[in-house]
Amino acid sequence: MICEVWHEPEQRWLLVDPDRKMVDFSPEQFEFSGDVWLRYKDDKLNPSSYGVPEWWGAHPILSVLCHDLASVLGNEHVYWEQPPVTSDSSMEVKNIPSAQVIVLNEVAVLLREPDSGFDELRRLYLMKYRSEITIRASRRFCYKHTSKPPILSSKPPTRSSSGLLR
Repeated sequence: MICEVWHEPEQRWLLVDPDRKMVDFSPEQFEFSGDVWLRYKDDKLNPSSYGVPEWWGAHPILSVLCHDLASVLGNEHVYWEQPPVTSDSSMEVKNIPSAQVIVLNEVAVLLREPDSGFDELRRLYLMKYRSEITIRASRRFCYKHTSKPPILSSKPPTRSSSGLLR
């Protein structure tokens, strides 16, 4: 898990990897989920290079994008809590309906600059696509859309990103 932490004295975000004890490293050392998703959709990467042991390919790419959206909005989840859009392992990510792909692409672009796109990210999360990308835990790893929206702050103090270090 990579986090962005606000550094008040310098008035900027710092990348932090608590697991590797890295602080303030270059974004070039890290692949952000939105960029990976867009390269995947443009057939510019090998999806089998992305994931974790026993879970590689397009599903983790899409799942991490949804996780990052939730994290930026202050609703962080653990990795095994998957969004409904990736919960069917037999579903081909390339076959997601075009309306969903348009929204996912928009999320990917907005995640490049989450401060300036925060309100739009929140709108997409709450209104347009919540039932598919909202992550909810359950004992059996089944996820259900609820009518109550999650409580979100106007701006979270930290941002998390769950992509991969290069």
